Parts: sequence; C-alpha cells; structure tokens
Amino acid sequence: MLSTINPSALDAEAAEQVAAQLDAGVLELPASLRKALQGIVAELRAGNEVTVMSSSAVLTTAEAAELLNVSRPHVVKLVDGGSIPHHMAGSHRRLALADLLAYKTQRDAASRVALAEIQQLADDTGMDL
Repeated sequence: MLSTINPSALDAEAAEQVAAQLDAGVLELPASLRKALQGIVAELRAGNEVTVMSSSAVLTTAEAAELLNVSRPHVVKLVDGGSIPHHMAGSHRRLALADLLAYKTQRDAASRVALAEIQQLADDTGMDL
C-alpha cells in the first residue's frame, strides 16, 4: 500500500477536528496508532505532504531515491553495487521498503559516527566548526 495525502486537498477544519479528537483521547486506539496518526495530522497541519506505505511495499528506483533524498542514478549504483538488495521485474529494479529503510538506518548511523569523529578531531585541535 502506498498512499500520499496532499495538505491542500485536506479540509483544514476536518484536520483540526481529528487532531482535537486524537489529543482528547475520544477515539479509542492503541497508543502506537494514536501517536502515528497524531504525527500524520501534525505534518498535514504544517502544510507538508505525507506518504503512508506498508512495510511490504516495493519501490521503484525513483521512489527509493526520493525516500533517501538522493538521485535515481545513485540508487542504481547502490543497488548494482550490492548495498541495497533488490529484485528484477522484467528489466526494472524493485526494492523492498524494509530493505531500503534498513539501508537508510545504517547510512544515518554511519553519518552520525563520522560527524562525531570530525567534531572530536576539531575539539582536539582547537578548530571551530
């Protein structure tokens, strides 16, 4: 499942009513679902588009690039290099959302480690970043 909600198509009054009901606990929902819905409504109220995908979603390289905030050719290089698992649908590469999110988590963790190392080096040498 892949569904995108455009904030301009959403009635502002309806969004406010849903937010109020979620905040007041009027709707009986599991805490994890309530938190997810509150996040979605908050993003829409802020004017941001929201995309909801099931964990079993399969993405094109273009969709994967958008999710990772990189170019499609970069995703193709990652896939062809074995960094992200994929399967072929005819001549097209397809990526499982779960694999893409695992790659993103790993990439983000490596970025945080590298940034901490750079900051430590700057602190040790007296440089201002």
